[in-house]
Amino acid sequence: MDKSDVLQIFNRQFKEFVENISESFPKNTTISKMKTALNLLIVVKPNLVYKGVKKFVIDMYRTEIDSGDITFFIDKDYKQDLSKASGSESFLKIVNEYATVDSDSNSILEKIEALKGPVREMNHAEQQNVMKYIQNLMKLSDLYETR
Repeated sequence: MDKSDVLQIFNRQFKEFVENISESFPKNTTISKMKTALNLLIVVKPNLVYKGVKKFVIDMYRTEIDSGDITFFIDKDYKQDLSKASGSESFLKIVNEYATVDSDSNSILEKIEALKGPVREMNHAEQQNVMKYIQNLMKLSDLYETR
């Protein structure tokens, strides 16, 4: 399995993850718009979603992902971390550039906050499923980096 195979699997897993959240909250237009934008971005620039997830999730919160504690992610205030992370706004600009829908928010922080509420409302089993997706994405990221 080469790097492009791992990237395809990563993107498929990420799409399933977003779809899972979207199906749990079908009336949430913000999540629906984010899903559309990310799906389009995966088609147009398949490597970009990987880079964003790796930089802004996996690299920053590897220990917390390993521990499997979803409440950390739900309760976390990401403002300070993202202000230190170079490239967060330019990454979102690229995401929005490829979206065919208007964005309800214009910062990664606002996008994160838009996801936290619905995940907080999920039952424990659904929250554990979200955490499993994040852990799987981390494993795929590690595999991608070794290729």
